[in-house]
Amino acid sequence: MELWHRFVTLPLVVQVIAWACTGGLLLLAWLKSEAIAASIKAAKEFVGNRAAAWAAGKVQPHLASASQGAQNERIHRGYFINYKYVSHVRDKWSFEIEEDDGGVRSVSIEETGLLVAIRRGTYVEIRTMLPQPGYMSEIVKDVKVFHNKTKAL
Repeated sequence: MELWHRFVTLPLVVQVIAWACTGGLLLLAWLKSEAIAASIKAAKEFVGNRAAAWAAGKVQPHLASASQGAQNERIHRGYFINYKYVSHVRDKWSFEIEEDDGGVRSVSIEETGLLVAIRRGTYVEIRTMLPQPGYMSEIVKDVKVFHNKTKAL
């Protein structure tokens, strides 16, 4: 009570200056708390986004490869002609099939043992995929052989 009594007995100009300073300090403290709260919120969002990006980087390649696999998959149907190794500018393996419309298609692939035992003229369905966009040779995923459907080539 004594402190309040001393304040009230001060001249009016000093009281106004004291109230203005107190108000200024309160405003400064409020602004500082808002700034601190905003910076803490931004830091939490940054860390949360960074952690989410890190986790997505760990999980996303598996999801991306599954969804990309459907985009990059190709199915080659026709009568099997041959599976061969060609060495020109760069080494490559390829297989040739005669498609249903009569055209012959040669497909550059990575080396595989799935095509070795297929006889010439056997109807096949070869499912391949490109590992990355722009990749030159395909990878054979699986082969369906229809032994009841053959053709003399």
